[in-house]
Amino acid sequence: MDKELAQKVKELCDTASGLTGKERQDFLDQQCGDDAELRHEVETLLFSFEETKVTSPEELSKIAKSSDQKTWKMDIDAAESMPAGGFVAGTVLDDRYRIIGMLGKGGMGEVYKAEDLKIDQTVALKFLPEELAVNEDALRRFVGEVRNARRVSHENVCRVFDIAETGGKQFISMEFIEGDDLSVLLKRIGRVPSERAIEISQQICLGLNAIHKAGILHRDLKPANIIIDSSGIAKITDFGIAGIESEIHGLETRVGTPAYMSPEQITGEDVTQKSDIYSLGLLIYEIFTGKQAVEGNSIEELIEKHQTANPTNASEFVENIEPVVERLINRCLEKDPVDRPDSAVQVALALPGGNPLQVALEAGETPSPEMVAAAPRKGILKLSAALALVSSFIGLFCLSLYFQANHTAQSYAPLEKSPDVLRERAKEILTKFGFSYPVVFATSDFKTSVAYDQYQTKTKFDDDLERLRTGQPFGVYFWYRQSSENPKITNYYKIEENVPPLATSESAYVKLDVRGRLVELLAVPSESDPQINEKRETDWQKVFTEAGLNLAKFQETDSNAIPPVFADEKRSWTGTLADHKDISVRIEAAALNGEPVYFQVITPWDADWSNEGEINIGFRIRLILGILITLIGFGGGSLLAYRHFVLKRGDSKGAFKISVFVFLSLVIGFAINANHFTELESEVSVLVQIFSLAIAAGTMVFVLYIAVEPLVRRHWTDLLISWNRLLAGDFRDPMIGRDILIGALMGCFFRLSFFLSGFLRDLIEQKSLTIDIRQSLTGLSGTSELLEKLIVYSATAPVVMGFVILSLLLIIYLLVKRKTAATILFALLFGTLNSAPEIVSRGILPALLSFGMIVGISLIVARVGLVAMISTIIFHNLLWSALTLDTTRFYFVNTIVISVIGLGVALYAFYISLGDQNLFSEAVLKD
Repeated sequence: MDKELAQKVKELCDTASGLTGKERQDFLDQQCGDDAELRHEVETLLFSFEETKVTSPEELSKIAKSSDQKTWKMDIDAAESMPAGGFVAGTVLDDRYRIIGMLGKGGMGEVYKAEDLKIDQTVALKFLPEELAVNEDALRRFVGEVRNARRVSHENVCRVFDIAETGGKQFISMEFIEGDDLSVLLKRIGRVPSERAIEISQQICLGLNAIHKAGILHRDLKPANIIIDSSGIAKITDFGIAGIESEIHGLETRVGTPAYMSPEQITGEDVTQKSDIYSLGLLIYEIFTGKQAVEGNSIEELIEKHQTANPTNASEFVENIEPVVERLINRCLEKDPVDRPDSAVQVALALPGGNPLQVALEAGETPSPEMVAAAPRKGILKLSAALALVSSFIGLFCLSLYFQANHTAQSYAPLEKSPDVLRERAKEILTKFGFSYPVVFATSDFKTSVAYDQYQTKTKFDDDLERLRTGQPFGVYFWYRQSSENPKITNYYKIEENVPPLATSESAYVKLDVRGRLVELLAVPSESDPQINEKRETDWQKVFTEAGLNLAKFQETDSNAIPPVFADEKRSWTGTLADHKDISVRIEAAALNGEPVYFQVITPWDADWSNEGEINIGFRIRLILGILITLIGFGGGSLLAYRHFVLKRGDSKGAFKISVFVFLSLVIGFAINANHFTELESEVSVLVQIFSLAIAAGTMVFVLYIAVEPLVRRHWTDLLISWNRLLAGDFRDPMIGRDILIGALMGCFFRLSFFLSGFLRDLIEQKSLTIDIRQSLTGLSGTSELLEKLIVYSATAPVVMGFVILSLLLIIYLLVKRKTAATILFALLFGTLNSAPEIVSRGILPALLSFGMIVGISLIVARVGLVAMISTIIFHNLLWSALTLDTTRFYFVNTIVISVIGLGVALYAFYISLGDQNLFSEAVLKD
């Protein structure tokens, strides 16, 4: 609008404001004629004097002194035209609303307290005066009030239900609030005490933030439009002049109460959310001081003060006001909107005291990681609770240690020979067989026979454990491989038993049982060996002797097998194991120039394993599920991570810390136990593989963290409180200690339940005690293997797995919108998927155990948090090692290391979970 039109509108308003009903309409018809724009602007400004009774233009200057009246919004006759108490108590409107009494009366109508008979609820009814009901602008504003208010649903905003008509009168039904408006409260008590002032101010901020999120500007924040209900909750009312930000134009920008208008609003410039922030600052000022921030004797004086003057510092009225509050008020009252806080929620968060996390969540905002870490939940345990947790943990830890040391494969197998002794034994066998090439590279390890485990699960040898004590039937074995040159490493950082395949000349593979008896031999002689052309007879008895077998007790048979290496002689025999006459075996062998190059004791489970793929169905199902989840998760996670990164919602610092932790852990862990070479090319190849794996894992973790963490932080914040404190470096936080203790206890319980379910299964099936051959042998091959396990599988993997589980739980929550339902569905779905393969391969009870573990972890995640869940996996994996209580066994050091780490972490967690409590203080001891 240009200045000339604005001046004309003002002049017409000044004159029309002194006229009544028909006189005003005739005057406007005469002055505006066919100029619809001029007529609209004048009527808009006239009707904006909603709650004011003005009889002459001269009274405009007096209006500005009143904080309880809206100037620039008036209709002179409307307030006088309606008879007091248009409806008497007991009147029923539209067979639904029973009038209880009048609450108030203003320029825009009467407000009644009524009972909604349909829903049996007390409501407030606001009626539009009859004269205004026929005016298009007034009716439009009345309908707009309902439309705008219904866009907002928040505890700190008065709810508006509907608009209706009865007897030709338009009315709004809205929430009835039992209480006083803030202007009345301030007149009665002067100012609000600081603590209560902060609480009320935060509530107003949250309500205003909800209004702004709906795209609405209130434009009339002042004490009279804030009601404090009987519960002490502040509610923002009166959407009479509120509007959609993008729809406010021209003189409509100047609608409001001058004493509470921003500089840009009072001068008719564009209004934004920051205009409401200015009004919010004036309101907070008055709440804390009891004084109106801006006063004036005329509109011109108010305009000048809003544009150039600053209110008296709040500290001059309230000596003990917190400096942060005063600074915040001053920021809100900056003349330039750019210098004001960006949102009402920022104002709420800047107020001292309270719970910033709760403020952010109630405002529908995603709290920052710092807010989550600073949440008031301390997590300090009472001494009795902490002692109960740590003592229960120690008991379960010791029981788990006992069963792991006495009821696993390595505890029954006669592991008297150390890896060094067995390596020398393998070299000795090769030398006896004429394989005396120089050794440039060699590696070895213990391994469990998955084939035997699957076989014995189905057949159930009655004396299964006693069989293992003899070293046969190879439930646990030792393998060794060597070569006269460094292997070409292209896809592996560590040479495994059959990876990469034995292919180069002058290389050999030896498989021994734990007593050092030969089980399998594969030797590739030199291509230039002069002995290749010499034809000699093979001494097969010598080979059988190394295997602990008597050739005379075996029956030779035709061989249909093709030797895996070049040979000029192949043989085959059938017989039984030396220690178990009831177990039939077949021996396939081959020789070249009289020296054995291939020998294998083939047991029933070896043949079964190679020919019957269904016994490995559990592995296949998990593999397929793992691939699908990885592809879907990484694909969707990448898109989500990109969105969070662009919107700056992701915790980049936290993601960087976790990805660096994963990267360094994998590099260090893999490097410790990798095969290293003196040849530069091979060593570089190993390092490239290690760094490639670490970079890939670190990148995936970074993406997953950025994708998932902001959503968890917003929708399920409690799960990340102790986690964010841990990331912040607060390693002595009591909540961290509590969560670690709970997780440690559950980890030991799950580890122990694995053994108990097996015992229960054998008891029900009335069979002798069996064990799971698949139990980890980590640590048998030496310290480097144990360190890799501790760093990679007991520390890094649980963190990654923790966020994977959390991601899946979050996806279900976003679908069902209820935390309890999400937890139950997650437990049922993934418990079933995880346990289904066990039914095929292990039986019902192990499957139920697997199901129970997933359910337990789900409950831990949902009830305690991410740190507890990660702690559960860590302690479960920590105990999955080769342990023994026999101090004479070569791997007893594993037990010491695992015990020191497990008990040390738990005791530290116990200590910090007590917070600042003195462990031996009288109060604590009484507790």
